[in-house]
Amino acid sequence: MDKFDNEENFSKENTAQGTSKDSATDKMINDALKRGQEQVKNIEKMSYVVHGAMVQCEFGSRPGRLIVPKSHGVYLRKKAQIIKTDSKPLVNVQSMGICSAGAQNPVEYEEEKKGKKSIFSLFFGKKKKKKKVSLEDLACQCIPQIAMDWQNTKEDVLIDGEEAITNKSFLVCMKGGVITICDDGQLDESYDIKEKSNDTINVDEDKNMAQNIVENDKNISNEEISDPNWIPDVMQLNGTTESEKYLSKRINNLNNRISDENLKWNQEKINQIWDTSKIIYDEYDIQIDPRLLLAIIFQEGTGSFNTSATNRAADGQHGVEKDFAKDLMKANNLVFGKMLGYAYYGDKFNQTVKNNNDKAGISGDGNFFQYANWYTPIIDLKRGKVRYGVYAGHGAWHKGVSTIYENLSYDGAASQYSDYLSSISKDTILKIADDINLPDINFTYDQSAQDHLGNPNGEYIIKVDD
Repeated sequence: MDKFDNEENFSKENTAQGTSKDSATDKMINDALKRGQEQVKNIEKMSYVVHGAMVQCEFGSRPGRLIVPKSHGVYLRKKAQIIKTDSKPLVNVQSMGICSAGAQNPVEYEEEKKGKKSIFSLFFGKKKKKKKVSLEDLACQCIPQIAMDWQNTKEDVLIDGEEAITNKSFLVCMKGGVITICDDGQLDESYDIKEKSNDTINVDEDKNMAQNIVENDKNISNEEISDPNWIPDVMQLNGTTESEKYLSKRINNLNNRISDENLKWNQEKINQIWDTSKIIYDEYDIQIDPRLLLAIIFQEGTGSFNTSATNRAADGQHGVEKDFAKDLMKANNLVFGKMLGYAYYGDKFNQTVKNNNDKAGISGDGNFFQYANWYTPIIDLKRGKVRYGVYAGHGAWHKGVSTIYENLSYDGAASQYSDYLSSISKDTILKIADDINLPDINFTYDQSAQDHLGNPNGEYIIKVDD
């Protein structure tokens, strides 16, 4: 078997496969092969690797799963054993979060330097000038680009004609990262491929779920909300908390209604929402709650954040975006722009809401969810300007989103999250939007609300007085 444990071996095989034409890339991968051998040589106890194992790349922000969609016929602890050729990106090797290879290995990114940009920079935009490492380098979604099959495999153990892999095996990514086994998966009983649940969400259950979710502390301060530790670890579809059980039901219900596999939801998409939310916090010190984005997904009901300007919905508004990475980043851009807008203009907006509680469709003291829903200012960092827009024409969209958000977090979370955004000083917003003109804006009521089908329903919204 070819181990590719020296530069000469890799260059010959790699040229034959046509996977690299660039000597700098060859050198980078050969260096990674050497590092891989060094990293695994001191592992004393060898173990075989099975479905559900965890892998970690040097440049990934978190571990990813290693899965086998179809067994090769050999099992350990009732889990399918993994072989040398189980190395396909996103089929076997799942994303490992956010890739920082661009910042660590700038020399090998000739194509990116010629015009390729990360998804984050394309759809989110402006970054803090004080950062030494650009967000464009750091915030690239990890999509493994495997250079070759598993290395350092068990040559004398064949399964389906291929060598078995062990915890001493490793992969190399075309971006120069070494991917190693951090958990062989044998003892992880929580990760099994499960049949879809037929559970559906009862309307009454949906409305009352927040009442039954028990959290350790429901009285979280604005200071704690601004701390990323306030956000829980990534919610799991096989989790045991009430909010995770609710999440699993909503995902199953959503997926059962969707025929397009690209739009169905899984744990990997949830992981990526958490990853991008952390990137935004690290860059701007403002917390976008990933559970808010999940609430929007469920309220939209299509499997998409509905950010496509070319694939319009029946009511003429933005429609389904099938490219998840683009969809997520455009949603982040819009939601974060609304968050900045609410932090800066929220006092006037809230007062206008309170002054017009006698209008059908307008109630309460004003909150971020109403602001996000209706025709309000968006501080758009990508375009470098303040623009106006809605997230949804449905005038009561905000009620569904806030209810789902509380079901995913705790009773009262929606109000508290609005309070947190209101507590952000205008000076903070001015620093983030330092080259954007923030005009003086007033708000008014307007009888332009729609129902969930996009039909005018005679109700009112609050909007920019333009």
